[in-house]
Amino acid sequence: MVVAAALIASGLWGAADFIGGTLSRRYAALAVAGAAQGVGFLFLLLILAGLGGTASWSIGAVAWGLLAGLCAITGLTLMYTALATGVMGVVSPIIAMSAIVPVGAGIAFGEMPRAVQMGGIAACLVGIVLVTRSPTAMSDIALGRRPLLLAGLAATTFGGSLVFLALGSGYDPLVATMSMRGAAAAFALVAAVFASGARGLDRRSTLPVVALGALDAGAYLAFGWASAAGHLASVSILSALYPLETAFLAFVVHHERLRRQQLVGVGFVIAGVVALVA
Repeated sequence: MVVAAALIASGLWGAADFIGGTLSRRYAALAVAGAAQGVGFLFLLLILAGLGGTASWSIGAVAWGLLAGLCAITGLTLMYTALATGVMGVVSPIIAMSAIVPVGAGIAFGEMPRAVQMGGIAACLVGIVLVTRSPTAMSDIALGRRPLLLAGLAATTFGGSLVFLALGSGYDPLVATMSMRGAAAAFALVAAVFASGARGLDRRSTLPVVALGALDAGAYLAFGWASAAGHLASVSILSALYPLETAFLAFVVHHERLRRQQLVGVGFVIAGVVALVA
């Protein structure tokens, strides 16, 4: 069940990243990220209502969730900007290296994966490096190295948000995720002010933003549950496989193509996943 939840989180994030990156090509990334957080918060409220309002509210879950929210909204804004200005199949795997942060935290917390799992983690990281170190692919990025820098910053802040969410989920995954979304949703008001104008959201963006918010919130909830029930290091790597789906969707819809070296990297990632779930 832990593996399934981590993979579900990965699948939901992959679809959410594609929608968010595509929307950010037309609208301001700040507006997209802020609105999605607001929708995600409402989505979680509906889940809480469906459960009859039963949740374990505690200072730990709320406090860690708020910190996760501040990191997440920063990371998402950077991520959507990077996806909008660069090649999705290259930028998204860089962002997936955010898994290094919770993996390191998990080991620091005393979690020691088995040898085969450590090999799987290493294989996934090697795969990500191969995908992102293609000079020919880098030359296709419209703004040179800027999307890569933004993606690296997004990976750092996004990784931090996962660590904070995992800590809060130890008290209650739903409360921690709701607190995270509440902090990010408050930021949506600021986004509405600063992102107004020609690139502000309009009626055509309503359905994609709703889908984005629901998918992203569902992914965080699945990750929170998995991290509370399993090892943070392994769960983080399994949840970080979403670039494969994002790259596939970008290939189908935007006709972006991966080079041979990048495809080899995908093979390493697949081998790493097999080792992690073995």
